[in-house]
Amino acid sequence: MDYFSYFHLLSCFILILRLISIFYLIDNNKMQIPMFMKLIYIIAIVLVLNCLKVHAQGAKAIIMNNYVSTCKSQSFFAFNYLSAGVQMIETGQYKRAANKLSKAIKNDSTYCDAWYLAGMVYLHGTLDTVNAKKHLIKAKALGYEINSVLDSYIKR
Repeated sequence: MDYFSYFHLLSCFILILRLISIFYLIDNNKMQIPMFMKLIYIIAIVLVLNCLKVHAQGAKAIIMNNYVSTCKSQSFFAFNYLSAGVQMIETGQYKRAANKLSKAIKNDSTYCDAWYLAGMVYLHGTLDTVNAKKHLIKAKALGYEINSVLDSYIKR
């Protein structure tokens, strides 16, 4: 996740905290709010929820946009685990996706697609940079073509 994503997520949480504090004051009758301001706060809540949804979809898009299958698995089970991992990525379940992709790697340790996707899930989904780097290095060693941005990340 890049700095813009962190800033975006942080601004969402700050807005949520601000709205909670305002509603706390309203509920305790410490503050009288005109009706148009209440509408503005409701709109702000909708925007915050949309903000969080966009953030969650951003990781999925980053992971899947650059994925191109480059190697075939020798194990049918590894392919099934990879397919299940892709489905988990599509629904934003990154920890479960990492688990499925790890099982694919255990079934076929030369399956470069599983190594690459696991690295991307760790990098953008679960934010585990240590495992991300390890998996991406292994994917590259097995022949997966890593783009220049990821290649520079691996070399750091």
